[in-house]
Amino acid sequence: MNLSRYKSFLPFALFLIFLTLYFSNQRQLSHVTLTTVNSVYYADTSETADIMTYPTFNMDATKHPLFSVTCYPLVWALTHCLGLARDNAVLAVISFFGAVNVLLSYYVFGFFIKDIKTVLIFSVLYGVFFSNLVLASIPETYVLSELMILIYVFFARRFALYPGYFNNIALSAVTGLSSLYNPPLLLLLAATGYVSFSNNGFSRALRLFSVNVLVVLWIFLGMNLLVHRNYFYICAIIIQQNASLSNFLRIYNYLNVIFSFILYAVVSPQGTVKDVIGVPDVKNYFTSPLRLGLILTYLSFLAVSLKNAFTGRHALIAGLLAWMLCMILFYVYFNPGEAMLYSSQTLLPLLLTMGVAFENITYRYKYRVAVSFAVLLFINNCVSLIKMKYGA
Repeated sequence: MNLSRYKSFLPFALFLIFLTLYFSNQRQLSHVTLTTVNSVYYADTSETADIMTYPTFNMDATKHPLFSVTCYPLVWALTHCLGLARDNAVLAVISFFGAVNVLLSYYVFGFFIKDIKTVLIFSVLYGVFFSNLVLASIPETYVLSELMILIYVFFARRFALYPGYFNNIALSAVTGLSSLYNPPLLLLLAATGYVSFSNNGFSRALRLFSVNVLVVLWIFLGMNLLVHRNYFYICAIIIQQNASLSNFLRIYNYLNVIFSFILYAVVSPQGTVKDVIGVPDVKNYFTSPLRLGLILTYLSFLAVSLKNAFTGRHALIAGLLAWMLCMILFYVYFNPGEAMLYSSQTLLPLLLTMGVAFENITYRYKYRVAVSFAVLLFINNCVSLIKMKYGA
């Protein structure tokens, strides 16, 4: 089937389809998500929904200072201009951002992949990978973290192609703003540094990267100190409660973060979503032929794709993989028990790596295999999510 004639229509079709899917899931799960916290992988769903209805820099917005002030105007507009009930407006806004992420992923994949069918398939996969599906189907802050990562890739690609100071400052501004939606996104500096030193001589790369670091820290610290004069004290409390260097000494923490980021974020190992997921859940893949087939297919292709990731022509993808490694290490240090909640942020590098490798496959039935995988993955992950509605 020739999709070229529908090229301009496809991303918006994806947006509408996933907006409908995510909002439907939000409605079905709202009796749990709007009344409780920690019911879905320790997500603060009811608190997140609450801070979307008024502008604040407190509560969960202390850690995500731009989240409330971004969502509140949209919730207000839906309630006052379109007459939606407050709860429905909250659910619609999260669903909207989730669908926007799928739409933007289509364009991001298009930067690196010329084949439209491959771009379409991997955009769909982006939307149905398990952690993306979950976090776009419940009130949570990380859907906006994903949005900023996608925007970062737009600017990082331009910087990789034209590494001048203007593009560097623009990329720095985006990175700084991203960190105000989730502070660990400061680690996107790792991807920027990789691109800088890969595409430039050492002295020029050092100058560019130094400017990048300074601008990012100026935005991050400036905004946080503006809204919280005792910001460093708040950071100390959060670190004391959630982080410890001793976490690096426990193999379990590494396994939990790696399993969450690499396995659970893609294929749900659980028959139904629960409040917690951990290392023991990996055995659930062996209790279902569908889950086992999906995870083995995915891991096999990921291994082949990663083999050439750092020797290919895309320094930015390699930089994003380096950033992913930094994120894994950070979450071993910071709250590794809730790694599943953070895992959607690092799915894009995996999908880009696999998408570029998939485009180069010459097997004539590759599209049929990929579509079959996407459909079965959607069924497995959606069943796992929606069963929570019935307390199964």
